[in-house]
Amino acid sequence: MLQVIHVSGNSLEEIFENSAHALFGKIYNKKISSKKIKKIKIIAKDRKSLLLGFIEELSYLLEAGNFYTKDIKNILIMGVPHVQGTRKFYNLELRANLHGDDAPPNLKYLHLSQPIIIKEVAGKEQKFIAEISIHS
Repeated sequence: MLQVIHVSGNSLEEIFENSAHALFGKIYNKKISSKKIKKIKIIAKDRKSLLLGFIEELSYLLEAGNFYTKDIKNILIMGVPHVQGTRKFYNLELRANLHGDDAPPNLKYLHLSQPIIIKEVAGKEQKFIAEISIHS
């Protein structure tokens, strides 16, 4: 079944954190401890690719590493210079500490479905929204 998750935030970091909470809330909604910490680093060419890479990393850690992410701390998104020939580009880099524990048994896994949309909303205050399509 195709579902679309809508999240919002006042910064890109908040969008990423809220996206993870929304997705993991669809998988498992009971209490889980934060006994373990995993550090991640993702580099991408744009915000959409960065969010996709972030969600894919969380999914990989869950399915292959049996690590259920409960919370995300110290999330940082920054521009990183990248030189190609004589041109200088900026990639985006995300670094974060994932807090969680071993995944509970019998989880239902989610699979991403394109597209992922991130938009900056015009107004007095900076605001971002994202739509994530998933198959459950």
